[in-house]
Amino acid sequence: MDYHALFLLTPSPLMVMDTELVIRDVNAAYLAATGRSRDTLIGWYIFDAFPTPEDDEAINAIAQSFHRALDSGQTDLVPLVHYPVPRYDAQGQQCGFDDRYWSCTHVPLHNSAGELTGLMQQTEDVTALQRLRQKAESVILAAEPEAMQALGGTVLRRAQQVQQINTLLDAESQHLRRLFAQAPGFLAVLRGPALTLELVNEAMVELVGDRMLLGRPFADALPELAERGFADVLAQVLATGEPYIGRGLTGQLQRHPEAPPTHIVVNLTCQPVIEADGHVSGIFVLGQDITVQHRAEAELARYREHLEALVLERTYKLSELAGYLQRVGEQERHRLARELHDELGSLLTAIKLDLSWVRRQLPEAAPEALQEKLTRAMALLDDGISLKRRLIENLRPSALLHLGLLDALQLLLDDHGGRDNNCEFTLAAATELPRLNDDAALALYRIAQESLNNAAKYAHAVSVTVRLAVDAGWLEMAVVDDGHGCDPDDVRSRPVGHHGLIGMEQRLLAFGGELRLISRLGSGCTVLARMPLDRVLHAEAA
Repeated sequence: MDYHALFLLTPSPLMVMDTELVIRDVNAAYLAATGRSRDTLIGWYIFDAFPTPEDDEAINAIAQSFHRALDSGQTDLVPLVHYPVPRYDAQGQQCGFDDRYWSCTHVPLHNSAGELTGLMQQTEDVTALQRLRQKAESVILAAEPEAMQALGGTVLRRAQQVQQINTLLDAESQHLRRLFAQAPGFLAVLRGPALTLELVNEAMVELVGDRMLLGRPFADALPELAERGFADVLAQVLATGEPYIGRGLTGQLQRHPEAPPTHIVVNLTCQPVIEADGHVSGIFVLGQDITVQHRAEAELARYREHLEALVLERTYKLSELAGYLQRVGEQERHRLARELHDELGSLLTAIKLDLSWVRRQLPEAAPEALQEKLTRAMALLDDGISLKRRLIENLRPSALLHLGLLDALQLLLDDHGGRDNNCEFTLAAATELPRLNDDAALALYRIAQESLNNAAKYAHAVSVTVRLAVDAGWLEMAVVDDGHGCDPDDVRSRPVGHHGLIGMEQRLLAFGGELRLISRLGSGCTVLARMPLDRVLHAEAA
């Protein structure tokens, strides 16, 4: 079918113009209605082709209708407009204006790709009807003035009212469109089963790149997103009428034909558009491009993981260093204890033998003062030998080596009890404990030693109990006192004065263990040391 021939022969006056409002074609009925020839219209800007004698209101009414149709993509109607048209003489020169009234309909035109290409105007000359109305008004007004009010309810008056309402609605529509276009998030309206893009804002265009969107189905306009499952989500919203909310959705967009795909991350809300009869006619899509934020968060997460890895590495190295220093310290204590035992012990023993020989050699008639001095020297020597033994025991507990952990702890408690008559020291242990390796036994002994020293100095306790037990694969030692107690967080946060706790923790970490300080002010204190049993058993017991 030849549609152009059909256009030319249609009895209704039709005119086609492009989006710049330049006339591109007219049919014979249009030429007849306007009294013009094709060469005075084709290629002319519409308002240059049809000037008016100082009637800006008419131009504004028609121009607003043009823009409403172009902006909305929908047909717009001007029911009645007073628009005089130029009158030409036989030589083609303008010789005045013909007073005319028109009713105009403006229809947007799209190409096969959905692109807006222009407008088609269907116009009807209603001058005769308007003049008949005016004549009827004058006759009725002369004969019966009250009938003029009845004429106000005629169809023509209603048409004028409709036009005024349309003007108000257009202003409101333009305001809403400005808000829509300037929204910070991306917005789109999709219509019909094909999910045709009806409206998009600037943020949406910025997100997807320079491509044709309006009038195209979603799957055709944004195929890369459709393939990622977004089309299925939209179809589900259209079918069920249930909104969809997605967070952190990812996709790839080909923003420019020659550029590589761009990774995007968005938050998305798809709200069904439900009509008065309950059916879903489309979808309102709103979202936020969080690609930059997501990239920053990912970079921050990687940086945090890197810092945590560094902290773990440094912590491991510091723990290794602390363990090494403790081993070196124990070795140094062992060496010093051996030297005290061998060297100082031999000297003190020799002195005692010599003093004993001197006493035996003194005559009975020796001066009493000399005998007193000798007796005092031997007593001081005995005190020195006892001090040497205590020093050696503190440096390297011989009871731990020869008797085992339980007996060594009992001797340690007895020693504290002998020095503090106001506090009772008790050992409570399971009847049978597995044999521990020497390093683990020494670590528990040192922890008990440090805890007892702290209790003696600061707790002002009436009783202190050391408990040893095996629980669920762990060897546990608890030093419990009923003293003043403390705030564990306050103790650990002190810049100085908590190195004993750190030392105990490091001893336990060497065996994969842990230390807990359980206390409240006024409620005593418990130092709980735990070691995994499989890390501390003696080779024979294992």
